[in-house]
Amino acid sequence: MFSGRHMFTNRSGAMDGILIMTREMMSTQLCRFLGWALGVAALGGLVLGTGCEDSLGEGETGKIQVEPATVAFARVSDGETATRTVRIRNSDAETGGALTVRGIELVEREGRTTEGLRLVDVPNGQFSIQPQESREFQVEYTSDNDVRRVGGAIKIENSDPNYQDGPLTVDVTTLGNNPDLRISPNPVRFPRLPAGETTERQVDIRNDGEAPLMIFEKPKIEGSEDYTLSFPDDISFEGGLELAERTAEEGSSLITGTLEYRPTESGSDTAEMVVSSNQEAGSTADDPTITRVDISANADAPCILIDSTTKNLGAVPLGGSTTELVTVENCGNETLRIEGVNLAQNSDDDEFSVDLRSYDENGDGELDSPVQLDPGGNDRATFGVTYEPTEAGSDNAELVIRSNDPVQPAATIDLIARGSEGICPKTELTAKVKGVSAQPRPTITAAPLDYIALDGSGSSDEDGTIVEWNWEVLKKPEDVSVRLNPLESDPNNDAKREIRLLTAGTYRIGLTVKDNDGFSSCQQAVAEITAVPNEKVHVELTWTNPKDPDETDDTGSDVDVHLVKMLEGEDQGVWFGTPYDIYFQNPNNGPQGGSNIWNPESPSLDIDDTDGAGPENIQMDDPQDCQWYAVGVHYWEKKFETAYATIRIYINSNLVFEALNQPLRNQKQFWDVARIHWPSGQIYRVDELYPTAPRFTSPTVPQGMSASDLCTSQNLY
Repeated sequence: MFSGRHMFTNRSGAMDGILIMTREMMSTQLCRFLGWALGVAALGGLVLGTGCEDSLGEGETGKIQVEPATVAFARVSDGETATRTVRIRNSDAETGGALTVRGIELVEREGRTTEGLRLVDVPNGQFSIQPQESREFQVEYTSDNDVRRVGGAIKIENSDPNYQDGPLTVDVTTLGNNPDLRISPNPVRFPRLPAGETTERQVDIRNDGEAPLMIFEKPKIEGSEDYTLSFPDDISFEGGLELAERTAEEGSSLITGTLEYRPTESGSDTAEMVVSSNQEAGSTADDPTITRVDISANADAPCILIDSTTKNLGAVPLGGSTTELVTVENCGNETLRIEGVNLAQNSDDDEFSVDLRSYDENGDGELDSPVQLDPGGNDRATFGVTYEPTEAGSDNAELVIRSNDPVQPAATIDLIARGSEGICPKTELTAKVKGVSAQPRPTITAAPLDYIALDGSGSSDEDGTIVEWNWEVLKKPEDVSVRLNPLESDPNNDAKREIRLLTAGTYRIGLTVKDNDGFSSCQQAVAEITAVPNEKVHVELTWTNPKDPDETDDTGSDVDVHLVKMLEGEDQGVWFGTPYDIYFQNPNNGPQGGSNIWNPESPSLDIDDTDGAGPENIQMDDPQDCQWYAVGVHYWEKKFETAYATIRIYINSNLVFEALNQPLRNQKQFWDVARIHWPSGQIYRVDELYPTAPRFTSPTVPQGMSASDLCTSQNLY
């Protein structure tokens, strides 16, 4: 029928050219033509065979490319249907070969069901795709809350030589219809405790999945009677307790219980918390899924405590990124040594990464040296986990923190995120001093004790609305707690907050927002406030009690700062004496001032903290020339053993003196700290400890002070 030489002519019969073809080339060209014809016929509903099955793939063939690489369905409401388009493309050059697709099939994967999934508009039989052309079909997913763990794979048999050993496989995943029980902390660890004493841990039980989680009965403790688990009175497990599915607006549903530990004797103490739920498909009240959480106490060992065993970074637009912080504490009574923080598993495209922050100065992705956390609960280490999606669909990873904790040497955190089509909301944040008519800015300067109004209402979402504002304290001065409170004038507005600058130093506040699609802002907005004392003399006291389990609550040790004007004669300035000692009983901070307060200086105690950590501040804007002032600290009330006190003195807004972490071990102990001279602004350290308060005695004149040759209005030398 065909010879080895062919002559082609145009319609007029003129010869356009001569093409010499081998038999193999003729066979390829013929099958290409028949493949094209078959494709046309298939579109018209005809099913034809070419007889070229044996030769297709032997000659030149196309290269397959499928978009998307994973067919992913976000949460779909019960009974509703969602559709995703799959495109098969021949990515070969225009002069390349045709791609033959021999079959497309939806199959189940182990542990998943394809119920609710179906392929739509799939061509019947075999068909060809010419170079740089494509064919499409759809995947439909109809949600049913009674069907769990829906997913599968699409197998595409094709002629691409790269797939001679098996078909190309496209995963199909759904986020719907799966509850996800998460318990934090896990395991639960308690420090060593003497028999008869009591301590507590808060335990969160949450549903991080996309279907309701049923807890069939009240969680119970097995293995030791020294532990008791309780829940608020408004939580009832009678007939089962349902935790709703996770939503972009509300986040995870959770309940919080209190686990109390009261040892009856010394020695290690272990138990388990047992939770019965419908975590696995097919679970019922008679045949539940049992989840167990280890509990231990009274072990002489380090103990790693992570803020959460699961980090759900939410939905992130393709090309965007989001970062979640991981906080680690030491819940043991020996030093915890963190030796590594790494991803044990990552997504297919390595979309998760770890930010070791200041612990990786050389940037090689490893800790420069082990991170050591002392016992007592005051040390913390914070790392970052970043997610940057490159394709749509769900992604998972596993973060492992290695330490010398003998019970949990490799603590694991599950990472969950989703790449989606969409746009990141934009975050804006400004700050201003309350009561001052200044323009709000991202960076401002203020004075200690100022109230700062923070405003994130300028944030916006191009393709939706913002539904959540997430605030974070990124930096603060040492030895001070910062509380982000609702704005007093607009308390129900989540886009606004206020803080009080309790001490001098730098404060950095971060804000991220989340929109109605569940997308978080790709960039965190940051406001930086620098608190600079605006009076000539500013004395600041802070302290810490390592044995205080919560230095931000209403129970703590009380330490007081004193400032005495040093005088001679009948009107002597004495410790604890009125009017020349400024302290909590003579603060001079009311509208009428103190009783017989000394002039012209008129200093004031602006904060008197009575329940732990401080700060306490004394400010003075009119110090007298050639005058000396004494600074002291008194351990007024001891509640949590040793208090470690720190004094900082600012002169004309500059920090000129620091005395750090002076241990005060006994109640009523007094620390004579330093002397301040004016107008030189020089500070002379005293550092003398008294077993009890030197009441109604004059501050001493140290040798450095008397040998200074500085002027004095009193006969002090």
